[in-house]
Amino acid sequence: MFYCPPPSSSLSSGAYGRVYSALLLGEDVAVKQMDVPKSIHDRCVPHDIFAEITILDKWKADARICRLIDYGVDDNCFWIVMKRYKTSLKDWREKQTKTLEENLPLYPLPPSSLSSILLLLF
Repeated sequence: MFYCPPPSSSLSSGAYGRVYSALLLGEDVAVKQMDVPKSIHDRCVPHDIFAEITILDKWKADARICRLIDYGVDDNCFWIVMKRYKTSLKDWREKQTKTLEENLPLYPLPPSSLSSILLLLF
């Protein structure tokens, strides 16, 4: 088995799976666990999982993106191990009270990215 976190370390759960906190080589990590489909009627998550891993891996050098540490699969689950942050993206987004335009200066973006975002807005 790749990793079996204790139930008490659960951070959240939802339609796609569960997220646990763990300690890996002295570093706080979040372990996302998603069940492998057992039958044709089960939710098919491999495409979503591989898309997430591909995106995290592509942008791994960007400090603005969650850091992918490892991933794997065993007979029962797919696993994604990421750096653990003080808050979830959902909680952080819900706390944003300003508009996107007002928040843009908070995110250091290359000029090409900034112009692309502005074109989408206007």
